[in-house]
This record gives sequence, structure tokens and C-alpha cells, in this order.
Amino acid sequence: MAGNDGDAHHRIRFCVLGPFQVWRDGAPTGVGGAQQRAVLAFLLTEHERTVSVDQIADAVWGERPPAGYAATIQTYVFRLREALEPDRAKGEPPGVLVTERGGYRLKIDPGGLDAAAFESLIESGDSLLASGRPAEAAADLRRALSLWRGPVLADLAGYDFVARLGSRLDELRLRAIELRTDAELALGHNASMIAELNSLAELHPLREHLQAQRVLA
Repeated sequence: MAGNDGDAHHRIRFCVLGPFQVWRDGAPTGVGGAQQRAVLAFLLTEHERTVSVDQIADAVWGERPPAGYAATIQTYVFRLREALEPDRAKGEPPGVLVTERGGYRLKIDPGGLDAAAFESLIESGDSLLASGRPAEAAADLRRALSLWRGPVLADLAGYDFVARLGSRLDELRLRAIELRTDAELALGHNASMIAELNSLAELHPLREHLQAQRVLA
């Protein structure tokens, strides 16, 4: 992964398209219990912005955070830094979960987040399809959909910020399915798409484009 902030975060991959997973150097990395994982997941959903301690508390505990929540979050951040950068020398500033004025920010390369890769592949597939290159579009859209392992952050489903993220990404996933189907139909794969489109149309009866695709197939 490209970047100029040191090697630490280039070896890390965050996966939210399913149960939350963190990979470091190709191996799964434990990042603590549910609340600590929720802190990391929330920072991940806001990784382009600095997030305040109060925003983290609101995401994790809602309107009634426990007494001493700031110290608890500080402890979680300390432990997360140890998990994400275990080789960081004492006194060396963190390169992944950084402290900035007003709070914390998670610094990741776009290639280090499966949801970002998913969105990028959808944009590419959409553009390729619009330019009359359905085979290449279908390939990118298949790659995008293959990144899904289940409901978004399934193991943290009780948090409101997860529900919001899941709703947005679920809509994008349906869009990717429709685009891939358009590409497959443009390639003349009508017969092979009938069973899938019948199933999709039954699951999503209000998606007019899927209904039209089924009729076309």
C-alpha cells in the first residue's frame, strides 16, 4: 500500500464488510473486546476526520457515558496502538491511530479498507459500463461484490453508527448488483442470469430496475 507515514499502517487491512476483522502482515490481529473494537470501528468510519473524545463516547455509550469515560477511551486507544503497531519503538509517535488537536484520527491508505476498495470498484465498473466496456465492468463489479462476507460489522450490530454505515453500504451493494447484472446482460448472458434475477427480484420487490432486468433476461 502506498503512503508516506511509515510502514506500519501500510501492512494493516481493516475489513468491515462482514464481522469486523483487522489484518496485519496477512495475519488476523486481535483488537480487544467489544467496546474497544467499537472505538476502532467508529474511528474507521470517520478515518478522514479528527474525532473528539465526546464523539467517541456518544458512538459507544450513547447519551449516558459512564463516569470517567475519557480515561477509558484513552486506555482503549493505548491498547489499540499496541495492537496495531506492536513494533513501534518507545517514544516513537504512532503512525496509524494518531492524536491531533481535538481528538484522534485513524490514518489508513485507501487500499487498507475493504469498504473503500468496494466503493472504488463500483465507481470503476459504472464508468466502464457507461463507456461500452461491459466485460471489464463485470469483472470489477464481481471483485467488489466478492469483498462481502456478511452484514456490515455484524459483530457490532448493536451500535447506531454501525446501522447507519450498514444502511449506506447495503444500498451500494444493491447498486453494484444491478450494475453487474446490466453488464452481464450486455454480454448476452441472459439465460445464466435468470435464476439469480428471479431470486433478487423476490428479495427486493420494490427495486424497479431489478424487476426490469428480470423481464429482459
